[in-house]
Amino acid sequence: MPIYEYECKKCGIVFEEIVSSCTSKTLPCPQCKSTETRKLISRVGGIGVGKMSSGPACSSGAACPGSHACGAGAGCCGAAM
Repeated sequence: MPIYEYECKKCGIVFEEIVSSCTSKTLPCPQCKSTETRKLISRVGGIGVGKMSSGPACSSGAACPGSHACGAGAGCCGAAM
């Protein structure tokens, strides 16, 4: 089952819950117990594919200042993370 993030409209706390993907109801806030919560769009992590980069590079091919090689290939820039 996926982990979803919710935000309470009353107290502003953001919390995570493991819920069935077919559940569409809002969950009560664990802090103030309000039912006025909304599901947030969460960031998604991924595994890069492609060739290994020998150094930091942006999609333009230029080196990204202050970044490091992350191994995900071109387009992996510390400033964009």
